[in-house]
Amino acid sequence: MRKKVNRLLKKALRAFMDDQLTKSEELLDSIRSFDLDSKSKLKFNRVLNIMSLGSLYGLNTLSQILSALHIKSNNLHKIWSNATYEQVQSFVKHFGEDNFKTHLLALAKKDDSAWSRAQVTIVADDSIFRQWLKNMPKGEQFAKFFSGQYHKTVYGFRVSLVGVALGDTFYPLYFLVVPKGECSKKAALKSLKKAHQLIKNTLEGEGLSSPNLTFSVDSGFTDEALIVYCEAQDIKFVGVPKKNNKFQIGSYDLNLTNYIEKVFLKKEQQYLAKCKAENIDPKPFYLRKKGIYQALGKKVTLLFFRLKDSKKVSVIFCNDLTISAKFMRRRFFQRTKIEQFFRLLKDTLKIQQTKSVDAESFIKKLATCIFKAMVCQNFRIYCNKKFKDFKKWAFTKLRLHIVYDHVELDMLEQLVKNKGFCKQ
Repeated sequence: MRKKVNRLLKKALRAFMDDQLTKSEELLDSIRSFDLDSKSKLKFNRVLNIMSLGSLYGLNTLSQILSALHIKSNNLHKIWSNATYEQVQSFVKHFGEDNFKTHLLALAKKDDSAWSRAQVTIVADDSIFRQWLKNMPKGEQFAKFFSGQYHKTVYGFRVSLVGVALGDTFYPLYFLVVPKGECSKKAALKSLKKAHQLIKNTLEGEGLSSPNLTFSVDSGFTDEALIVYCEAQDIKFVGVPKKNNKFQIGSYDLNLTNYIEKVFLKKEQQYLAKCKAENIDPKPFYLRKKGIYQALGKKVTLLFFRLKDSKKVSVIFCNDLTISAKFMRRRFFQRTKIEQFFRLLKDTLKIQQTKSVDAESFIKKLATCIFKAMVCQNFRIYCNKKFKDFKKWAFTKLRLHIVYDHVELDMLEQLVKNKGFCKQ
């Protein structure tokens, strides 16, 4: 079995990367704003793909790749240092759009049930990337932020990211570094408009429609401007209200904490008692109510529920008054895909292993890591689709077997040494 997996992974890596190199080369040629001659474009493309292929082997930096191949030359470093952060960011933006459009059109050309099952959801979130830059002035893009990952304030950059969840995969589209003192909601609105326009243009260009578009966010993005835009564009906004926000729900006029104590807990106990009396296993209890969100002056649908085995009662809301509880829950939990994507950047691809010296080098590093993450996701999708043995394998499992089943580095070595890139 181990030999079979090794053989199939070698076959998958070669076929996938051959296609990846061709696609990225064609994309580079199509970007009019990319001001490089053909030879420089070739070098740019190959170095970027060397780094992405290295990530499939668990080699997260150029130095690790060269060390694994016992190459002392620093030619790759020189080529990559000549690439500007604007060039890298521009290419990754175009690659992300092109990658997303390919999968979006493939989905949209299927029947309506496929679109529904994919739970197409635009998602926004921000994340703190911890850095310590000795000579970078504090208080602008580089500042001290509270990090949920570390549960304390840390120095670093705050990144706002918007993308689209199609089924189990999150497709990143637009990111912005948000300086201290500026609002992430404004950055999210700017990127939301671009993402929505991209979806419309892509589908309308093929004579297709986009039903059931949803925008899902956490409590940090419950913002009137975002909701107003969603309403104007017929997008369902699913978000999280703060527990101290007041709502008018039927005859009740109180905040959510009090409503949970006065209404939800009683109804939940009644439901559990009924299940016990009838000797049936209780299903997860939820309560769907319409109300007026007083802080926004808007009628909304509220959904109260508990996560599995949780003592905490969660509340989400939607601007659609006819939305079902099932639809609302599913679209809301699509936002977890962006959290998984941030973990892919930080925990799996180890973005911290590459150094930054200023904001520009951080943006270049982040864009590069996002590109590598998209390649990794596409490799997982390719393996799931083309190889029945890998049908349900996650990327981490695929990479684990590439590394620990000792899949040869010959393709990576060939890509590095070809065309005179590195000379020992």
